[in-house]
Amino acid sequence: MIKRTAFLIDDDLPTNIYNEIMVEESGVFSSWKIFDSAIAALEALKIHETPDVILLDINMPLMTGWDFMEAYEAAELDSKCECIVILTTSLSKYDLEKNEKYGRIKAFKEKPLSVETLNNIVELIPGK
Repeated sequence: MIKRTAFLIDDDLPTNIYNEIMVEESGVFSSWKIFDSAIAALEALKIHETPDVILLDINMPLMTGWDFMEAYEAAELDSKCECIVILTTSLSKYDLEKNEKYGRIKAFKEKPLSVETLNNIVELIPGK
C-alpha cells in the first residue's frame, strides 16, 4: 500500500468529524491531520512533513482559505504540497475564478466529502 498523507483544514467541527469518517472509510490515506483553522495548519506545515494533499475550506474566520493560499505561497518551507483541493460549499464565480490563480490547487470540490471524491483526489497527487 502506498503511504499517502493528508491535511484537512476546516473550521466546522461537524464537518471535520464527517470528513474524518470519510477518510477512514476510503482507506486512501495512511495518516492525516485535521485542523480547525488555517492559521494552525500553516504553523503545522512549518514543523511537519509536507502532506501529499491538503483539503482546504475557503470560508473560515480569521484566515480564509484564500488567505491561507497567499501565506502558504509566501512561506519559505523546505517543500510544499503540490496537490491542494478546495473543499467548499461555495459555488461563487469569484471563488471559481480565484481558484485558477494557484497552480497548486488541483481541484475545486463541493462539500460534502465522499469516498468517491477522495478516490478521485488521490489520482491528482503528482507522482503517486
